[in-house]
Amino acid sequence: MQQENDHSKTHSDYNNSQYKDFQSTEEESGQQLNQDNCQNNKKLLKKTIYKKKYENLIDNGQVYDYDKDPEEYKKARKRIQNRLSASRVRNRKKNHTEILEEKVEFLQEQNNQLQLRNMKLQSENDILKNQVQIRL
Repeated sequence: MQQENDHSKTHSDYNNSQYKDFQSTEEESGQQLNQDNCQNNKKLLKKTIYKKKYENLIDNGQVYDYDKDPEEYKKARKRIQNRLSASRVRNRKKNHTEILEEKVEFLQEQNNQLQLRNMKLQSENDILKNQVQIRL
């Protein structure tokens, strides 16, 4: 009989420890969820608190304010970006053209030098041919 009581105590102790373990993991997961929710709420608050700030744009002497007219502001911003982009493209094209012109000059000079050398070698070759014929 005492063995049964010991056995039942052990069994009930085991059940209690399982319950405590379950309870503690449940509390921990609840705390974790609470922390996650708190972090998500902070992120949402940051998103709603901090509004994107736009600086006024000046395009062709006209000032564009985002708060007054967002559509016109966006159009002006796009025009400015396109103008800058076109300017960069023109500068790249100009630089490329200058490089090509320098290359053409260099190659023309090299071609002239090679033509002169060729003429000298041909005349030297003619002289040598004449000398060989004279000796024969």
